Amino acid sequence: MYNDSKVQEHFQVSAWICVSEEFDVNKITKDILEELSGKASDNRTLHQLQIELRGRLTQKKFLLILDDVWNESDREWDLLQTPLKYGAKGSKIIATTRHLNVASVMSTTDTYHLNPLTSDDCWMIFSSCASLDGNLSARPELETVGRQLVEKCQGLPLAARTLGALLHTEQDVEKWEKILKSNLWDLHDEILPALILSYQYLPSYLKQCFAYCAIFPKDYRFQKEELVLLWMSEGFISSPEVEKEFEEIASEYFDQLVSRSFFQQSSGMATCFTMHGLIHDLSEYVSGEFCFQLDGNDLSKITTRTRHLRYARTTKDASRKIEDIYRARVLRTFFSSKYKSIDNDVINGLLSTLSNLRVLSFYGYKVVELPNSIGNLKHLRYLNLSLTCIKELPAMICTLYNLQILIMQSCKELEVLPDSIGKLTNLYHLDLTETKLQEMPLQIGKLTKLQCLTDFFVGKRSGSSIKDLEELHHLRETLRIWNLQNVVDSADTFGSPLKSKKDLKRLELRWDGDADDSSHEVMLMEKLQPYVQLSSLNIDGYRGTTFPVWVGGGLPARNLNDLALLTCSTLTCLPDSMDSHLPSLMELTVGQCPEIECFPEGGLPSKLQILKICACDKLVAGHMQWNLQSLPSLLYFSIDSNKELESFPEETLLPCTLTTLGILSIQNLKSLDEQGIQQLTSLRDLKIYRCPDLMAIPEEGLPSSLSSMSILRCPFLEQRCQQDKGEDWSKISHIPNLEIGHYNI
Repeated sequence: MYNDSKVQEHFQVSAWICVSEEFDVNKITKDILEELSGKASDNRTLHQLQIELRGRLTQKKFLLILDDVWNESDREWDLLQTPLKYGAKGSKIIATTRHLNVASVMSTTDTYHLNPLTSDDCWMIFSSCASLDGNLSARPELETVGRQLVEKCQGLPLAARTLGALLHTEQDVEKWEKILKSNLWDLHDEILPALILSYQYLPSYLKQCFAYCAIFPKDYRFQKEELVLLWMSEGFISSPEVEKEFEEIASEYFDQLVSRSFFQQSSGMATCFTMHGLIHDLSEYVSGEFCFQLDGNDLSKITTRTRHLRYARTTKDASRKIEDIYRARVLRTFFSSKYKSIDNDVINGLLSTLSNLRVLSFYGYKVVELPNSIGNLKHLRYLNLSLTCIKELPAMICTLYNLQILIMQSCKELEVLPDSIGKLTNLYHLDLTETKLQEMPLQIGKLTKLQCLTDFFVGKRSGSSIKDLEELHHLRETLRIWNLQNVVDSADTFGSPLKSKKDLKRLELRWDGDADDSSHEVMLMEKLQPYVQLSSLNIDGYRGTTFPVWVGGGLPARNLNDLALLTCSTLTCLPDSMDSHLPSLMELTVGQCPEIECFPEGGLPSKLQILKICACDKLVAGHMQWNLQSLPSLLYFSIDSNKELESFPEETLLPCTLTTLGILSIQNLKSLDEQGIQQLTSLRDLKIYRCPDLMAIPEEGLPSSLSSMSILRCPFLEQRCQQDKGEDWSKISHIPNLEIGHYNI
């Protein structure tokens, strides 16, 4: 219902927030803002967050879902409501809870008691998940047993869905009857019997993978890769079959748990997954003492049997808490709580005592350095130091010969890696996203098992050479190569270090600084030719005047769907024959390439859906020859940073298929072309930013198809579009989602 088009049209903005046991007003407010803006909120105070939320909701009819609330405090609820009271009349807040006391604290209307589903509705869910639609006429006995199973679900949709998913691939009526007669239905526990049954019938290899998820907090959003790497590190993955990698098998395990409804896709983030609250309860139930979250002051539950621990905040002294953790001397997993400080002595005590750790995460901890006691963790396979303040790793880390995964994402103080890193011969995954590194250690080429290396930094004469990449045969997915200006001799790239890497999908090539010899740049680029199956290519800072033939022209790149050319200051033309050699290209970005004058002969690929042009004055000067009308699939177009255009977009310039248009930083733009904008009959989203001279909305208004419009840092236009009193308000008031000068209307 939440995603129903009629609901979305009725409310101007909406957000769905999973709350669970911890009613943290600061976190919930941040979550609401992130849902509304689509952007991560920074570490501001609650007062600052509430001011922004108030601005986004003022005079807007909103729908807010607060799911699974446990809080019974009037004070906390009143504090959360402060900015919510500024919404327009007709705004709705819906809270779901399992407890009547919570409902009475929050409710200003009668509480609605959700009744169980009818047997027929429950049967519809069950039969759909069990894929019975085509089998019932041929197998009536399945329906007979199936309807009896549905009765045992007691009208609970989650139970019906999970049980149906369990039987999805099982069509033996005798096994259905075995489940029907199971003694587990008679359990009087807080866990639904249908869920316990679904767990009991999991293969053994999936049981331990699922139970391990009890280490995550409720409503935790996790990515597939995150869990896959953890399972591998814990040793949960069976020996691979012929031609199958451990990661591929772990990925299949994950997909099986999704298909059985143990994991579900997050409504807020397409790449993330969550567990339903009752499914999370099940994971805690089946994991027993083995998984524990240290949250609050209940330290007595840590036992010698505890294997996996998440260390969250408590009110007791940190050293006392750590001493309690020492009871779990065979602990295999230690996760820390994000954005907490921890004393170096405490870290040293942990690393000295918990020598059996396989997984260690200080993610988000304010850790400045690791002590040498890290060398005690001889069994360690997974180390996550992301978002810490570490500047360098101790040399002792290179004695962790079993280490497979090292994640240092957003370690923005990290300047150097250990010289002896080549000793980590089992290293499989090295994430260096967003660090201060400027070169790789000389032994990087010895890490021959690496499959993930996010970033490679070419050193100066005494540093790492791009030839080191030749030894890393198994690299896959994404690779960013930085500081290519340090390749002083194109012979340094002899052997084409990227051409044989068949599993590499996304490649970024980056230069920083001016080039002395354009021909050298072209020769270097020639040697950087990747395998033909590449799907995304980003070239930033290239100083050649032309591209070698492999970039779009000489070698067909049938799978390339994303090409970005940025800050190529001397480049005079785009790749030749893009229309025929890049048949799958769907997104093209050309930014800060001032010498490019036109699109290539033959035009752009016909499947292109997204086109972004930024700071390309010569290219924009000839925009009436772009022939974008020949692109039947174009949905998104943005133009950014130009001082010449005074009216845009001209009639016939853009195709009527366009759904999103961005007009950004056009300094001398004075008007929107009335005919050009009106012909965009499919346009749904219009963004106009930083156009200080734009005076008005066209006399005939904007396309009736618009559902969203943003106007930022356009002083004249913002004044004319003020709600109810601006001269152009009547031309835009019909648009459901409006943002004028940082205020949602």
